[in-house]
Amino acid sequence: MNEPPPFPAFHFTRPSGPGFAIVSEGCAAANEWMAFYMLRLLESLDLKDLASTHWFSLWRDAYLRFYQPIFAAYTYTLSEGRTCLLAKEPSADRVLALFDTVQAALPDLLNGRPIEDLLLASENIPLWERYFNIENQLYQMNNQWLAQCIQPLVKPGDVLLEVGGGFGSAALTLARTLTPTQREQAHLVFSEIVPFFMSRARRALGGQFAKIDYKMLDLNHINEPPSPGQFDLIYGVNVLHVAQDLESTLATLYQWLQPGGSLVFSEAVRPFIDVPIYPEMVFGFFRDFHQVHLSDLRPKGGFLTQDHWKALLVHQGFQVDTWPKSELGPEYPFIYSTCLVAQKPK
Repeated sequence: MNEPPPFPAFHFTRPSGPGFAIVSEGCAAANEWMAFYMLRLLESLDLKDLASTHWFSLWRDAYLRFYQPIFAAYTYTLSEGRTCLLAKEPSADRVLALFDTVQAALPDLLNGRPIEDLLLASENIPLWERYFNIENQLYQMNNQWLAQCIQPLVKPGDVLLEVGGGFGSAALTLARTLTPTQREQAHLVFSEIVPFFMSRARRALGGQFAKIDYKMLDLNHINEPPSPGQFDLIYGVNVLHVAQDLESTLATLYQWLQPGGSLVFSEAVRPFIDVPIYPEMVFGFFRDFHQVHLSDLRPKGGFLTQDHWKALLVHQGFQVDTWPKSELGPEYPFIYSTCLVAQKPK
């Protein structure tokens, strides 16, 4: 198969400007091909026995409605789309391995098998290690933007809290972005709720920070809350969207910050609130994705738009900025991440 042409420019404009420079051309193109690959995958599924009201059926229908017109001129098959994706970004094989596992188990998942039983089974933990990894460029973009935002904010003696730290890829990226003086003088509190993830993060982060503590912390069930004003900066990557009561969680994080402190977090975002994005093929099956408190500020479980995040933060009293500085906008639906910088007033 010859090298495929870029997707039609009239459908969107490729983003540019501060922040986008650290996203490789291959990574940007890979997001486009990932969206196309998911379209072909969903078109291939036989869901005639699935209730039309099932969340997955509704999600699939919405995905097809939005993406089929965008890719109407492209006749590549599912297999060809996969080949093009890997040609643009070889590290996307880490994403595909996770999606392949979910696809193979799809009949059981649609019949009610908890995805936690599948993807948190010991034999599948390596899938997560490879996915939440600095070598996975489609995910690493989240960590890079986060670290770029945090680095100018870290002052001598600051206490930082990472929520939902996973295997430690965000903290490792941050350590490599901070100056030696910042790493020497900052105090990081790394938190996670999965013991196995925590143990692997300890291994990855050994020696990266002069002072680091590890804490089991579940934002939905806080047993021993930190003291008000304990932290100068709180950060996380793709974790806040699973908070059951997001407004309450953001209010709690606001309380934990010192006046003038910052909440910095990366999130996968939708171009419109009712437009699906491909990560939901996996993450939409987790209970935490749907079992949430909805409100006018949070009209849907799971991933939100950048504008919804801004509104939620402003509602809690934060002053908000975003990264990259160029607006993502619905005209470019294939860069699915944004980083929000929310400051508590002094």
